[in-house]
Amino acid sequence: VLYEVAIPWSELSPLALRLCKSFGFTFTLIDNDDGSREVTSYLEWTPGIYRAKTPATFGQAVIDYAPSAGKSDLFVTSHISGGPNVSELNFRLARTSAAGEKIPMHITLSAEGKPTINVDSAVELNKGDNFRQITVQLVGIPDGLYEGVASFGTPGGEPVVSKFQYFRFATEPVRQQIDAAKADIAKLAAAKNPLYLRYAPSLTLRMQVADKWILNVQKVKEVERMTLLLDETRQIIDDLQAGKDYFAARRGLFATAYTAPEDNSVQPYRLTVPADYDGTKAYPLIVWLHGHGGEGMTFDYWYGLSLVKGAVARPGYITVAPYGRGNSSYQLLGRNDVFHVIDEVSKAYKIDPSRIYVMGFSMGGAGTWSMAVRYPDRWAGCSPQAGYIGAGSEWDDQAKLAAPLADWREQLSRANIGIGVIENLMNVPTTIFHGAADLSVPFDDSAAAFNRLRKLNYNAVAVLSSLEPHDVPKYEDNFTDWLLQFSRPAAPEKVRYRTFDMRYNKAYWIEIDEQSKDYQLSDVQAGYAFGKVTVTALNVNRLTLTVAKEMLGDKKDLPIVINGVEIIAKDAAPGAKLHLLTTDDGKTWTISPDQYRAGMVKKHGQSGPISEAIGEKFIIIYGTGGTEEMTAANRQAAEAFAGGIAGPGGTQMYGNYVAVADSDVSDAQAGAANLILYGGPESNKFARAMADKLPVAIKDGKIMLHGKEYSDPAGLAVRFIYPNPSGNGRYVLVNCGTTPQAVKALGGGLGNQPDWIIKQTTAEPNTANTEGDRRSRR
Repeated sequence: VLYEVAIPWSELSPLALRLCKSFGFTFTLIDNDDGSREVTSYLEWTPGIYRAKTPATFGQAVIDYAPSAGKSDLFVTSHISGGPNVSELNFRLARTSAAGEKIPMHITLSAEGKPTINVDSAVELNKGDNFRQITVQLVGIPDGLYEGVASFGTPGGEPVVSKFQYFRFATEPVRQQIDAAKADIAKLAAAKNPLYLRYAPSLTLRMQVADKWILNVQKVKEVERMTLLLDETRQIIDDLQAGKDYFAARRGLFATAYTAPEDNSVQPYRLTVPADYDGTKAYPLIVWLHGHGGEGMTFDYWYGLSLVKGAVARPGYITVAPYGRGNSSYQLLGRNDVFHVIDEVSKAYKIDPSRIYVMGFSMGGAGTWSMAVRYPDRWAGCSPQAGYIGAGSEWDDQAKLAAPLADWREQLSRANIGIGVIENLMNVPTTIFHGAADLSVPFDDSAAAFNRLRKLNYNAVAVLSSLEPHDVPKYEDNFTDWLLQFSRPAAPEKVRYRTFDMRYNKAYWIEIDEQSKDYQLSDVQAGYAFGKVTVTALNVNRLTLTVAKEMLGDKKDLPIVINGVEIIAKDAAPGAKLHLLTTDDGKTWTISPDQYRAGMVKKHGQSGPISEAIGEKFIIIYGTGGTEEMTAANRQAAEAFAGGIAGPGGTQMYGNYVAVADSDVSDAQAGAANLILYGGPESNKFARAMADKLPVAIKDGKIMLHGKEYSDPAGLAVRFIYPNPSGNGRYVLVNCGTTPQAVKALGGGLGNQPDWIIKQTTAEPNTANTEGDRRSRR
């Protein structure tokens, strides 16, 4: 028997999933809201769909069923709304009979097994009424979770029963608690309570979480979390009012926060402090990097993990889990967050700086690789777990790593891959975990990386399990215990550091100050013994060597042999910085009084590429001095850029990112930050003020950049990063175009972009022709 009914789409679509579950059929749901009468909108139960010719504004339910001896069959589905301030139940009835009839209804709600509410009524079904919604209002029901049973009678048959759960949460009492906490916090701030000033970010974090959670409570567990949050916040406030340091005495797992200098946002992190910590001796610090959490990796989720009961704080060390700005892959601001958190913990607790370790899983494993190979002198050891480093990729080839690449896309790809600089782990003990059953990150990547480390004769161990999936290993503590046996050497006898650009340039007592050829492999191998330092430097023009007392022994002068050439540093003292210089591709070397040569030159902190504009404190500024159309384009593009940094739900790079008009930014504010300017000299006052010192100009519909002219009748846009001409050590990132449409076409994201790009607007935004280069300094 086939039963079919057309139902208004507006009524059907909210119930599609619940109807499917109630009737027990699989379905395909395709919505079409273009108003056409062609077939694309329908609800299909399978088996039973024979045709789909129905207007787009209707859904079609086709149900195959066995009739009950000629009796009218009744189907019931519940659509229960629950959560903040909701007090109603919704049911949908579908029947095969077309006759008018009155159906008795009985609803019971029970809490903890005891009936608390009973509703008896009747549903009037008119002739031809095959589909009906019933709403039951609940008045005066207390907060809580209820088990519900709805029973609908059928003429001459057994009643149809639907079981459901109903959850109610009234926000007003909780809102009053939040408001009271905010009022007390305001009093602490007004009184300049010294403890409050120290912990203000942690209280701000908790209020931000509370404001978000109160709008989204849907489950009993979420009410419990809200209660824990508010109880904890109240205890912190009470302690601060009494002059007690709540956080100093706290042990176990808890969350705190700091104010990020880049954008003044409150950034959370989680601490696990063991019971045996008493501040009398320095403790090791484990820095744990989390994996990718998708759109669920929000700041409040990260705080909520601190409320997990039963977390164990193992004795002997402190663990910190930075939020890392969310799903940042620990790049740019996410990278900074890790180091900021280490600084915060080191100020609050007695931390042994020679025993700081980094470890993480998945994205955190990749972050561990990245942090360790680029900043080896920060860590006493590392443990990447199921993290990608690029072993086995096209860049896992020494010949290609050393090749003089010209294409900026290849240059960036090579510079950003960790395997090309894995040699930097010479003094970083490494323990690797990866499961062969991992379907998310290639197992072979970790295996190949381990083999590279072993061939280099580095201190590395690996657990490469044949059974483990993509999951944190059960024996996590074993990796920690292995790391804890090592300390970071301040001045190791041998050092190796490789890099492809000046973003990353330092390890221990050597620092690369200038490359011979930008964006090509630079490789420094250095060591000291018997009062002499020996250095081999490839693709390096300038190098700083920091003298360690171990190098000197009982001597005052320090011989340095670099690329086979010996020079003598007279009266070298521990801590002295010796700036070594070559002007003939490394054939001869001298000691220079200056770390950098005069003029515009790529150096650490002033090297690009474009993405580095958001690597430190920055302001996004749109120009308002041009035409109304150009001002609107500047603003639209700037706001798109600001929104693009944060990503979906703020989880890509969580923070405070806003676009402001140039007229609202003072010179003092502009001088203390990287400037991301939308609008060139013709419309942005800050671009105009430095126009004669920038390598770009727009005139007569053409763009002149680095002495080259670009034109396109449809319009062109340019984006380039440059050292701020004021000499304040900051960047300026200029985004401008020959037309307003060209400015809009630049898009919001930075992506994997070089030092500058020229973009045509004749192509679609996602396929626009782009020319770029990473050579904007020399």
